[in-house]
Amino acid sequence: MMLRRLFWLSTLAGAGYLAWRWLRQQNEPVSPAPYTPSARPAAAPATSGPSSANPAASSGPRRIPTRVHRGAPPSTPLPGAQAPAPVSAEAVADTVADTADAIADAVADTAETVADTADAVADTVADTADAVADTVADTADAIAETVADTADAVAETVADEQESVEEDVEEAEEVDDEAEGTRELVNLNTANEKTLAALPGISPSLAKRIIAYRQERGPFSTVEELNGIAGVGPRNFDKFRHLLTV
Repeated sequence: MMLRRLFWLSTLAGAGYLAWRWLRQQNEPVSPAPYTPSARPAAAPATSGPSSANPAASSGPRRIPTRVHRGAPPSTPLPGAQAPAPVSAEAVADTVADTADAIADAVADTAETVADTADAVADTVADTADAVADTVADTADAIAETVADTADAVAETVADEQESVEEDVEEAEEVDDEAEGTRELVNLNTANEKTLAALPGISPSLAKRIIAYRQERGPFSTVEELNGIAGVGPRNFDKFRHLLTV
Protein backbone atom coordinates (compact mmCIF):
# COMPACT_ATOMS: atom_id res chain seq x y z
CA MET A 1 0.00 0.00 0.00
CA MET A 2 2.78 2.43 0.89
CA LEU A 3 4.73 1.62 -2.28
CA ARG A 4 1.63 2.29 -4.38
CA ARG A 5 1.15 5.71 -2.79
CA LEU A 6 4.82 6.57 -3.32
CA PHE A 7 4.45 5.55 -6.99
CA TRP A 8 1.46 7.87 -7.51
CA LEU A 9 3.25 10.64 -5.64
CA SER A 10 6.25 10.34 -7.99
CA THR A 11 3.91 10.24 -11.00
CA LEU A 12 2.14 13.44 -9.93
CA ALA A 13 5.45 15.18 -9.34
CA GLY A 14 6.65 14.18 -12.82
CA ALA A 15 3.39 15.32 -14.40
CA GLY A 16 3.65 18.68 -12.67
CA TYR A 17 7.23 19.09 -13.89
CA LEU A 18 6.23 18.24 -17.49
CA ALA A 19 3.31 20.70 -17.34
CA TRP A 20 5.65 23.42 -16.12
CA ARG A 21 8.09 22.74 -18.96
CA TRP A 22 5.31 22.78 -21.55
CA LEU A 23 3.94 26.07 -20.26
CA ARG A 24 7.42 27.55 -20.30
CA GLN A 25 7.97 26.46 -23.91
CA GLN A 26 4.62 27.95 -24.90
CA ASN A 27 5.65 31.34 -23.48
CA GLU A 28 8.96 31.43 -25.40
CA PRO A 29 8.78 33.38 -28.75
CA VAL A 30 9.38 31.42 -31.96
CA SER A 31 12.42 32.72 -33.88
CA PRO A 32 12.21 32.31 -37.65
CA ALA A 33 15.05 30.59 -39.45
CA PRO A 34 17.56 33.00 -40.98
CA TYR A 35 17.17 33.57 -44.68
CA THR A 36 20.14 32.44 -46.78
CA PRO A 37 20.07 33.21 -50.52
CA SER A 38 20.84 30.33 -52.77
CA ALA A 39 24.05 30.53 -54.72
CA ARG A 40 23.73 30.45 -58.51
CA PRO A 41 26.57 29.32 -60.76
CA ALA A 42 28.04 31.96 -63.02
CA ALA A 43 27.54 31.72 -66.77
CA ALA A 44 30.33 30.10 -68.70
CA PRO A 45 32.34 32.46 -70.94
CA ALA A 46 31.47 32.59 -74.60
CA THR A 47 34.93 31.90 -75.80
CA SER A 48 36.80 28.75 -75.06
CA GLY A 49 40.20 30.33 -75.06
CA PRO A 50 41.82 32.21 -72.29
CA SER A 51 40.66 35.76 -71.64
CA SER A 52 43.13 38.57 -71.93
CA ALA A 53 41.34 40.52 -69.17
CA ASN A 54 41.45 37.71 -66.60
CA PRO A 55 44.18 35.28 -67.47
CA ALA A 56 43.65 33.32 -64.24
CA ALA A 57 40.10 32.36 -65.25
CA SER A 58 41.27 29.48 -67.38
CA SER A 59 43.50 28.07 -64.67
CA GLY A 60 40.72 27.03 -62.20
CA PRO A 61 37.04 27.29 -61.24
CA ARG A 62 35.56 30.71 -61.02
CA ARG A 63 34.68 32.03 -57.54
CA ILE A 64 31.01 32.52 -56.93
CA PRO A 65 30.20 35.66 -55.04
CA THR A 66 28.03 35.16 -51.97
CA ARG A 67 26.25 37.50 -49.63
CA VAL A 68 26.50 36.87 -45.91
CA HIS A 69 23.79 38.28 -43.64
CA ARG A 70 25.27 39.87 -40.61
CA GLY A 71 23.46 40.98 -37.50
CA ALA A 72 20.27 39.78 -35.82
CA PRO A 73 17.74 37.80 -37.86
CA PRO A 74 14.65 39.67 -38.95
CA SER A 75 11.91 39.74 -36.39
CA THR A 76 9.20 39.38 -38.98
CA PRO A 77 7.85 35.79 -38.97
CA LEU A 78 7.87 33.80 -42.14
CA PRO A 79 4.79 33.84 -44.30
CA GLY A 80 2.25 31.27 -43.16
CA ALA A 81 3.69 30.91 -39.60
CA GLN A 82 1.18 31.33 -36.75
CA ALA A 83 2.16 33.01 -33.52
CA PRO A 84 1.59 30.87 -30.40
CA ALA A 85 -1.33 31.71 -28.21
CA PRO A 86 -0.17 33.58 -25.11
CA VAL A 87 -0.49 31.75 -21.81
CA SER A 88 -1.53 33.83 -18.86
CA ALA A 89 0.30 33.77 -15.53
CA GLU A 90 -2.95 32.84 -13.80
CA ALA A 91 -3.17 29.60 -15.82
CA VAL A 92 0.40 28.73 -14.89
CA ALA A 93 -0.28 29.54 -11.23
CA ASP A 94 -3.46 27.44 -11.26
CA THR A 95 -1.62 24.46 -12.79
CA VAL A 96 1.20 24.73 -10.27
CA ALA A 97 -1.28 25.11 -7.40
CA ASP A 98 -3.27 22.07 -8.54
CA THR A 99 -0.10 20.00 -8.80
CA ALA A 100 1.04 21.18 -5.36
CA ASP A 101 -2.36 20.31 -3.86
CA ALA A 102 -2.24 16.84 -5.42
CA ILE A 103 1.27 16.28 -4.07
CA ALA A 104 0.25 17.55 -0.62
CA ASP A 105 -2.77 15.21 -0.58
CA ALA A 106 -0.59 12.26 -1.59
CA VAL A 107 1.95 13.14 1.11
CA ALA A 108 -0.80 13.46 3.72
CA ASP A 109 -2.29 10.11 2.72
CA THR A 110 1.15 8.50 2.88
CA ALA A 111 1.83 10.02 6.31
CA GLU A 112 -1.53 8.78 7.56
CA THR A 113 -0.77 5.29 6.25
CA VAL A 114 2.63 5.34 7.94
CA ALA A 115 1.05 6.47 11.21
CA ASP A 116 -1.56 3.70 11.02
CA THR A 117 1.15 1.15 10.29
CA ALA A 118 3.22 2.41 13.24
CA ASP A 119 0.21 2.15 15.55
CA ALA A 120 -0.47 -1.40 14.36
CA VAL A 121 3.16 -2.38 14.89
CA ALA A 122 3.16 -0.81 18.37
CA ASP A 123 -0.03 -2.70 19.29
CA THR A 124 1.43 -5.96 18.01
CA VAL A 125 4.65 -5.42 19.96
CA ALA A 126 2.71 -4.61 23.14
CA ASP A 127 0.51 -7.69 22.76
CA THR A 128 3.55 -9.87 22.13
CA ALA A 129 5.34 -8.43 25.17
CA ASP A 130 2.29 -9.11 27.36
CA ALA A 131 2.03 -12.68 26.06
CA VAL A 132 5.74 -13.27 26.69
CA ALA A 133 5.48 -11.81 30.19
CA ASP A 134 2.50 -14.03 30.99
CA THR A 135 4.31 -17.10 29.67
CA VAL A 136 7.43 -16.28 31.67
CA ALA A 137 5.39 -15.74 34.83
CA ASP A 138 3.52 -19.02 34.37
CA THR A 139 6.79 -20.86 33.71
CA ALA A 140 8.39 -19.31 36.80
CA ASP A 141 5.43 -20.34 38.94
CA ALA A 142 5.56 -23.88 37.59
CA ILE A 143 9.31 -24.08 38.24
CA ALA A 144 8.87 -22.71 41.76
CA GLU A 145 6.15 -25.27 42.50
CA THR A 146 8.30 -28.08 41.10
CA VAL A 147 11.30 -26.96 43.17
CA ALA A 148 9.16 -26.74 46.30
CA ASP A 149 7.70 -30.22 45.73
CA THR A 150 11.17 -31.63 45.07
CA ALA A 151 12.55 -29.98 48.22
CA ASP A 152 9.72 -31.42 50.28
CA ALA A 153 10.28 -34.85 48.81
CA VAL A 154 14.03 -34.64 49.48
CA ALA A 155 13.42 -33.45 53.03
CA GLU A 156 11.04 -36.33 53.68
CA THR A 157 13.53 -38.80 52.19
CA VAL A 158 16.36 -37.39 54.31
CA ALA A 159 14.21 -37.54 57.41
CA ASP A 160 13.27 -41.15 56.69
CA GLU A 161 16.91 -42.06 56.07
CA GLN A 162 17.97 -40.31 59.27
CA GLU A 163 15.38 -42.21 61.27
CA SER A 164 16.52 -45.44 59.68
CA VAL A 165 20.16 -44.67 60.50
CA GLU A 166 19.29 -43.79 64.08
CA GLU A 167 17.40 -47.04 64.44
CA ASP A 168 20.36 -48.95 63.03
CA VAL A 169 22.72 -47.17 65.45
CA GLU A 170 20.45 -47.96 68.37
CA GLU A 171 20.28 -51.62 67.33
CA ALA A 172 24.07 -51.71 66.99
CA GLU A 173 24.53 -50.18 70.42
CA GLU A 174 22.13 -52.70 71.90
CA VAL A 175 24.09 -55.48 70.25
CA ASP A 176 27.34 -54.04 71.61
CA ASP A 177 25.87 -53.77 75.10
CA GLU A 178 24.69 -57.34 74.92
CA ALA A 179 28.09 -58.45 73.66
CA GLU A 180 29.86 -56.50 76.38
CA GLY A 181 27.57 -58.00 78.98
CA THR A 182 28.54 -61.46 77.89
CA ARG A 183 32.24 -60.61 77.35
CA GLU A 184 34.68 -61.77 80.03
CA LEU A 185 36.48 -58.95 81.83
CA VAL A 186 40.23 -58.61 81.29
CA ASN A 187 42.36 -58.57 84.43
CA LEU A 188 44.56 -55.50 84.23
CA ASN A 189 47.27 -57.10 86.41
CA THR A 190 47.57 -60.38 84.50
CA ALA A 191 46.76 -59.44 80.91
CA ASN A 192 49.63 -59.40 78.44
CA GLU A 193 50.37 -56.74 75.84
CA LYS A 194 48.44 -58.50 73.03
CA THR A 195 45.29 -58.89 75.16
CA LEU A 196 45.33 -55.22 76.17
CA ALA A 197 45.89 -54.05 72.57
CA ALA A 198 42.81 -56.01 71.47
CA LEU A 199 40.55 -53.84 73.65
CA PRO A 200 38.86 -50.77 72.11
CA GLY A 201 40.68 -47.50 72.82
CA ILE A 202 44.05 -49.15 73.61
CA SER A 203 46.70 -48.99 70.90
CA PRO A 204 49.78 -51.29 70.87
CA SER A 205 51.98 -48.43 72.12
CA LEU A 206 49.55 -47.69 74.97
CA ALA A 207 49.48 -51.41 75.86
CA LYS A 208 53.31 -51.34 76.15
CA ARG A 209 53.17 -48.33 78.47
CA ILE A 210 50.53 -50.06 80.65
CA ILE A 211 52.76 -53.15 81.00
CA ALA A 212 55.81 -51.00 81.79
CA TYR A 213 53.83 -49.03 84.38
CA ARG A 214 52.69 -52.25 86.03
CA GLN A 215 56.23 -53.65 86.10
CA GLU A 216 57.67 -50.51 87.66
CA ARG A 217 54.97 -49.82 90.28
CA GLY A 218 53.44 -53.17 90.88
CA PRO A 219 49.89 -54.39 90.33
CA PHE A 220 47.04 -51.94 89.81
CA SER A 221 44.75 -51.48 92.76
CA THR A 222 41.99 -49.87 90.67
CA VAL A 223 41.27 -49.48 86.99
CA GLU A 224 41.24 -45.67 87.41
CA GLU A 225 45.02 -45.71 87.95
CA LEU A 226 45.35 -45.95 84.17
CA ASN A 227 44.58 -42.21 83.99
CA GLY A 228 48.11 -41.58 85.27
CA ILE A 229 49.67 -43.16 82.18
CA ALA A 230 50.53 -40.92 79.22
CA GLY A 231 48.14 -41.43 76.34
CA VAL A 232 45.13 -42.33 78.47
CA GLY A 233 42.50 -39.68 78.40
CA PRO A 234 38.87 -39.45 79.45
CA ARG A 235 37.69 -40.15 75.96
CA ASN A 236 39.43 -43.46 75.33
CA PHE A 237 39.25 -44.42 79.01
CA ASP A 238 35.47 -44.56 78.75
CA LYS A 239 35.85 -47.04 75.87
CA PHE A 240 37.64 -49.75 77.87
CA ARG A 241 37.09 -49.05 81.57
CA HIS A 242 34.06 -51.37 81.72
CA LEU A 243 36.11 -54.15 80.07
CA LEU A 244 38.87 -54.23 82.71
CA THR A 245 39.11 -55.45 86.27
CA VAL A 246 41.86 -55.85 88.91
